[in-house]
Amino acid sequence: QHEKGLSPSHSSPWLKRRLLPEEYIRVLADLEGDEQLKGYVEEEIRYDYDAATQYITIRMPSRIHESFIEAVAIEIHTQIQRLSQENIENTALHHILNGIRVTGSPDIILGDRSADQKHAVTKRSPDKTFQHDEAVHPAVVMEVSYSQKRKDLPRLADSYMMDSKFNIKCVVGLDIEYKRRGRDADEERAGEAAVSIWRPGTEEEGDEVVDVCKQVVENDVFRSGDRHSQQGSLVLMLADFVPTLLLSRLPEAERNLRIEIRYTTLAEFLSQAEKTQVKYETGEGLLEPEPKNPRKRKLTPDPELSDGREAALHDLEEANAHKASDAESDY
Repeated sequence: QHEKGLSPSHSSPWLKRRLLPEEYIRVLADLEGDEQLKGYVEEEIRYDYDAATQYITIRMPSRIHESFIEAVAIEIHTQIQRLSQENIENTALHHILNGIRVTGSPDIILGDRSADQKHAVTKRSPDKTFQHDEAVHPAVVMEVSYSQKRKDLPRLADSYMMDSKFNIKCVVGLDIEYKRRGRDADEERAGEAAVSIWRPGTEEEGDEVVDVCKQVVENDVFRSGDRHSQQGSLVLMLADFVPTLLLSRLPEAERNLRIEIRYTTLAEFLSQAEKTQVKYETGEGLLEPEPKNPRKRKLTPDPELSDGREAALHDLEEANAHKASDAESDY
């Protein structure tokens, strides 16, 4: 539906469906038979598959989510670059800081990446990541959450850390909820936004000390329900971004260099993202003057379709239908 430009009626930013591992493998196999659709999924559709819970989640973030997380990531990277310039004469520290990148929303395979196509592995597509040039995995993962996603965030953080064997060292959750002001009391309270952070920690289990994913900041409100910014800051450390082997070359004071975004700044980023959304919804922003004599280019037939691809797709659909019918009868 999305490839054809149609939005499903049940569309939401966080769409979860149960999908057994064998069903997930079958979907991937079916995509292999449709090169065009496979390419579209790989380029345009962000999704998670959790092999443990057996759920697939289609991520369709709104403009607010994308604009907000982009502003936060730019601010973090700007501060890292500033620290790098301030320490240009400290060769070791400058080199480490200079290797930290914003790496967007890459697919992350967690668990056994060498597993063959007969086994489903956990795949995640986070909202934003930071990764050092010398690391295999991103070290910091950022997720924007809202009503549909909020309850899944602790599970996500745990999976990122445990399933990456703590190569992912910090998960930042930014919980926002967008509703325009209205008469309803719930809408007035819907402006609240909060920060949560998870880092590696330890717990005692009987006589044993075990490594765990530990929430160190829990739903700290940076904007109240009536959209007023609160006191405080989102604080990250250099140690959150850098592999431990590199950190060991630095003294402790340098490992704990701070990247800090005040809550007033976070609230401003969120407010601007909401204003941008309102302009899009209402059409009240600036538009270019309409062209006087627009003319669309004539479309030429798709060479792949004219080359018999349409017939091949029809045959593939029929074959898949027969497979499904056989599987149901066997069941």
